[in-house]
Amino acid sequence: EEVPDNPEAYLGVSRAQKLGGNRRKALEALERAIALAPEFAPAFLERVRLQVDDYVQMRHLCNGRVPLESEEARELRKSLESDLARSGARAQGSADHLYIQGMLAFSQGNYEQAEKGLASCLALSPGEAQGYCWRGHALVHLKRWKEAEEAYSGALEIDAGCVAALCGRGRIRRHWGDHPNSLVDYEEAVKRSPDLLAALIGRGYGRLKTGAWEGALADGEKILQRSPGLPDAL
Repeated sequence: EEVPDNPEAYLGVSRAQKLGGNRRKALEALERAIALAPEFAPAFLERVRLQVDDYVQMRHLCNGRVPLESEEARELRKSLESDLARSGARAQGSADHLYIQGMLAFSQGNYEQAEKGLASCLALSPGEAQGYCWRGHALVHLKRWKEAEEAYSGALEIDAGCVAALCGRGRIRRHWGDHPNSLVDYEEAVKRSPDLLAALIGRGYGRLKTGAWEGALADGEKILQRSPGLPDAL
């Protein structure tokens, strides 16, 4: 579909593509907006918002440790910082800006600041499933389990198919010993993302703890097929 050579139109296209799950086309639309209007601040903010999760994934391990910054991560961080500086003073205090600040704090392992930033974002924009999910993850690292479960549930109320929230809530319920409800979450996560190792491990453990032995063994075999070096599949 043709789009007028108007930066605001391309910004709208980018947001629509993002909602549809097509991040590549969303980024292409932003590049076009910036090419047309190099001082168009909202496009820079949107580009940071689109890519900041990628940076966090590069800088985060499941145990909460922050690995050394790779060359790829360093280049992405510099690009994010440059775009954020060009996003304009009007962006300060917006939901998107608060989300970005929270995520950058998360990338440094500052989970207290990350949680506060994401909570502030959600106060302004309560429909942010990603915000709830990442806030839940920060709360897990802070060992604030009940609040983390509530955050993951908030994400799932908005997006029932959010696999990260399903696995996060399943993990908390497993931590509490609530294996039947943990299994429900992991079952749904595997249904939506059959090859995700964390979901398979969670479902296998839940099956083991609830006496579904054959299912647990089947999951163990799948896990070892995907990750032969795993020392203890279940």
